[in-house]
Amino acid sequence: MPNLFSIDKEKCKQDGICVSACAARVIEMGPDGFPQSTEEAADFCINCGHCMSACPHGALSLKAMNLESCAAIDGALVPAFGLGTCWCGYLMASANNFQPLVDELSLPDGHKVCGAMFIGYPGLNYQRLPARNEPTIFWR
Repeated sequence: MPNLFSIDKEKCKQDGICVSACAARVIEMGPDGFPQSTEEAADFCINCGHCMSACPHGALSLKAMNLESCAAIDGALVPAFGLGTCWCGYLMASANNFQPLVDELSLPDGHKVCGAMFIGYPGLNYQRLPARNEPTIFWR
């Protein structure tokens, strides 16, 4: 079984929040009650950091992204009216590559979806922002 993250068993409350936060569904609760990678985790984990961002106890760190690199969410940034947003890479990839959705969107020739965002009432309270690579921007 792949070992994509580490768990601090003293901090972990075995509440399954990291399991719920994982969009790829590659984290499950193990027989010892602690989170573990699924068999297919190495193939499907995108290292988005949602698992460790949602953990209120700071008990999980990805091998590809340590907890210290993820800034704590400032109370001043708490969403208005309880609404939250999330960039959705899975939807963006599908909108560009899943032919039935490409056909349904009816984008003009040569156009692609460059971003997709969800807005709604979050099911989880995120504690920190996952680290992201700085963008590389080229001006012509």
